[in-house]
Amino acid sequence: MTMAEDDLAFLNLVLLVGALVTKKLEAAEKAGERERNERLHRARETIDMVTALKARTTGRLKPEEEKVLDTMLAEFQTRYVRATANRPAR
Repeated sequence: MTMAEDDLAFLNLVLLVGALVTKKLEAAEKAGERERNERLHRARETIDMVTALKARTTGRLKPEEEKVLDTMLAEFQTRYVRATANRPAR
């Protein structure tokens, strides 16, 4: 695998995980309370994985890669907080 292919593979991995978080957050918005809590929990776990990936790759990422990770994490964390704050009343 060439360096360019390796870079693309890394970004594709990040985008794939990002799609999983997005899907979990969107599903939580449409779910009943019990299922919603489970989906939010799974979304949080996946966000934590992206956070760990960023921490483990600090100093080894290209600026573009770091920007993608930072942007994704900020978006996910904002959406997660919004989703947990908008829990339906019992």
